[in-house]
Amino acid sequence: MEAIHDRADADGHIVLAMCDEATVDMAFNFHEASLRRHHIEKFLFVTIGLDTCARLARNSMPCFHYADDPRARRSSSFGDRDFKRKMIVRTNVILEATEANFTVIYSDIDVAFLGNPISEFKVGSLLLHIFE
Repeated sequence: MEAIHDRADADGHIVLAMCDEATVDMAFNFHEASLRRHHIEKFLFVTIGLDTCARLARNSMPCFHYADDPRARRSSSFGDRDFKRKMIVRTNVILEATEANFTVIYSDIDVAFLGNPISEFKVGSLLLHIFE
């Protein structure tokens, strides 16, 4: 969780996204179209496969090698065995981060942000505390 600690903002908020070698090109697109475009700096790519993290790091994209998978180079489809195994990894990452008291905004890498979700999330969290 040290990698998350190093990347999270002062309040412990962070955007996490997971990728493997089969999806690393989508990670590059997500980084450019959503993270850089909206000046989101408090993010971390969690990777399945050491090669994937090295590839992101060579492009100045913060990453943390979380796990290895023999099928990290093969794309998976919703519902198949490989997809389910990767979703278990994703769930474990999120659980570990929240158990370490981080506020996680998890994003798939095949989406496009229309703004900075951290600032929106903080406004929503503030309102929840006011009305408690």
